[in-house]
Amino acid sequence: GELNWRLPFVFASGQLWTVVADARGDFYHVTNNDILNFPTVPAVTKDFQRGIPYVALDWRWPFISEGTAGRSVIVTPLAQIIAQPYGGNPSGLPIEDATSLEFNDNNIFSFNQLPGYDLVESGPRANVGLKADTIFRGGEIEGLLGQTYRLKPDPVLAGVIGQNGTESDVVGRVTMKFPHLNFTDRMDFDQRSGTVRRHEIYITGSYGRSSMQVAYLQLPTNAGLILPSREQVSAQADINIYRNWQAFVAIQRDLALGQMLDSEYGLGYEDECLAVAIAYRRKFTFDPILGVPPSTSIVLRFTLKTGDQPVQPFSLFPRD
Repeated sequence: GELNWRLPFVFASGQLWTVVADARGDFYHVTNNDILNFPTVPAVTKDFQRGIPYVALDWRWPFISEGTAGRSVIVTPLAQIIAQPYGGNPSGLPIEDATSLEFNDNNIFSFNQLPGYDLVESGPRANVGLKADTIFRGGEIEGLLGQTYRLKPDPVLAGVIGQNGTESDVVGRVTMKFPHLNFTDRMDFDQRSGTVRRHEIYITGSYGRSSMQVAYLQLPTNAGLILPSREQVSAQADINIYRNWQAFVAIQRDLALGQMLDSEYGLGYEDECLAVAIAYRRKFTFDPILGVPPSTSIVLRFTLKTGDQPVQPFSLFPRD
């Protein structure tokens, strides 16, 4: 159960202040599973209760410059101060919805940056940053930088590189949007050395029902606390060949190991009611943990959809 209260203020100078108060209460009834056998969960049935209150202050001050031909520039410094007691993560809880801890531009200005409900941030902290937007006819360019400061390290983040001290890494994003082309560059800078620790680039072009995307991904060893370090590139194209018929191709390649990961080729039909596709897929990698060898498969997909759903690519590879 959770109660949230907000009170916004807009001052004559253009400053935006928002006072936030939040109180959450959780109750867990935990029974360990003999098959899964969570190592941190007691062998006997146990109940957990906790209360998680905080008070926060959100400050933003946008500066706007309007130019000719519909162009405008908006620069906004922003800061958040969160007053919260330490604790709130009792031992013995099965961590099921927060196993992948990823801090980036999407959650740097969240009062609780952790996903799910099982784990929560605790202790006094502050999020500070800068946002800039340039809006013009036919496009928009947006930039964002942010960093978190804590009075002392949060034990929950002890194993997360870049978030395990009193100062987090600096995360940022640059986005450019044009009528037929989108570009996104997401970065994580080491707060000590300034080197790029995490890097993601997405380039998407579209024309009518045809589209193409190229993505580059560089992840550190502990990203998500599950996967090893990765550096890979993926590309896919969906070409409208005749009316509702499309051909598609997608590839993924590991740049660090110099080998192909996946490839897929296929043909599909899509209208406002359904989508049908058949594809040839080749997985080149061997999973030593699950013992899954490289494989070749023929994939048949049949999708029913509502009339307001947008046209989606047929490839099985995820998109940004």
